[in-house]
Amino acid sequence: MARTISINKFKEKFIKIDEANINWQNTPSQIYPIELITKYLKVPFPLIQSEQNILIYIKSGSIQNQIDTQTWSIDTPSILFISSGTFHSLKMIGENLKGYLLLIENKVFNAIFNAETILNLSLIHPVLSLDNSECEWMTNLCDLLYEEVCKAEPNRKIGHGLMQAILYKTLELSQSFKLLPRNQQIAISFRELVNIHYKNEKTVGFYASKLNISSNYLNRCVQSIYHRSVKEIINEIVILHSQILILESTRDISEICYEVGFEDPSHYSRVFKKFIGVSPSDYRKRIMHDSS
Repeated sequence: MARTISINKFKEKFIKIDEANINWQNTPSQIYPIELITKYLKVPFPLIQSEQNILIYIKSGSIQNQIDTQTWSIDTPSILFISSGTFHSLKMIGENLKGYLLLIENKVFNAIFNAETILNLSLIHPVLSLDNSECEWMTNLCDLLYEEVCKAEPNRKIGHGLMQAILYKTLELSQSFKLLPRNQQIAISFRELVNIHYKNEKTVGFYASKLNISSNYLNRCVQSIYHRSVKEIINEIVILHSQILILESTRDISEICYEVGFEDPSHYSRVFKKFIGVSPSDYRKRIMHDSS
């Protein structure tokens, strides 16, 4: 599985100034005014996988963000939720962006929620629009949480409770706080398995066997949730992992092709271009140009 990026690695690669200019928190859950971070952010940044879950509350302004293979143009007021391990890339920051950035480690979820609710969180629609009352509610909670964590001696229980309230409100807004139907559970588990086994296993039968279901039923479950076939999801995840390798490695494209489990560089290039729109070598050139 491709290596996820930690917050420290992210700061090193994508923040323009020394971290001493920002009062970085060192806790499992963190909150920052988004304008404080984006002021110094190198945008656009290429596709990454974060170790943390990311919740961005946008009170004013706009951003453009890629999640997996889809790009979202997000206006205000909105919440953008990105589960840990999800592939994402910030493409554009609009003027007068205000709100909050929350970084939440998985162990915080494990301490607050049961396994069923954590599955619900992973299925949240990534972009949630808010009405005026919901915007006011989220602003007040985030203001209180940020005020608490910035105290000389913050009360962990109060911070924990405020964070829990924000996450439960996000679940409520997404209307996903309910018992997951079996097809959704299977589709989520399937994606998790592909992220683990994608290098060596690309057949529908392997994943169906792992989930103790038939290949036909797996295809129906995945199609009903992601509106793409099992094979398309497998190829999509392989290509997303290879994008990160292209960014982080100086190896030849053919070596990366073999690293992600393709046997033929020409086939890999065709599949890559189908999902990304350009060849792997052109993608590398574009990323190098954007970051120069």
